[in-house]
Amino acid sequence: MCDALTLESDSRETLLALERANLFLIPLDAHREWYRYHHLFADFLRQRLHETLPEITPELFVRASQWYEDQGRVDEAIEHALAGNDVTRAARLLDENVQTFILSNAEVNKVGIVSHPRLAGQRSVYTFGAKMSPFPIYRRSAMPWRAPQG
Repeated sequence: MCDALTLESDSRETLLALERANLFLIPLDAHREWYRYHHLFADFLRQRLHETLPEITPELFVRASQWYEDQGRVDEAIEHALAGNDVTRAARLLDENVQTFILSNAEVNKVGIVSHPRLAGQRSVYTFGAKMSPFPIYRRSAMPWRAPQG
């Protein structure tokens, strides 16, 4: 993911160097593939990014969304697309994967994806909601539903 966000190819070496220097980086697995920053340092970095380069924050979220999609982690891809204000991307991902979410009984709404205000009116949200409804009449009529106009 670091390579995808920075558009570089040396993130692994940088992360290993940061870990060896004990610079607020915590490995999350034995293979040294997943890391997280100490929460206070992560907060500091987010604040610094917001203060110095706020215009690139949405693009970083969209890059993360693409990376998650490439990894097959669609719920995280949707969440990051929404964080990056790319509603079109989030709606496309939901449209393309709504059946998978339904068939797997995924807890898509755990991150507020389906109820997210920026997705209001998207056909896939109505389809998902209708298919997951406890009322059979709504499940049968899911596909003809149309998003409200306006």
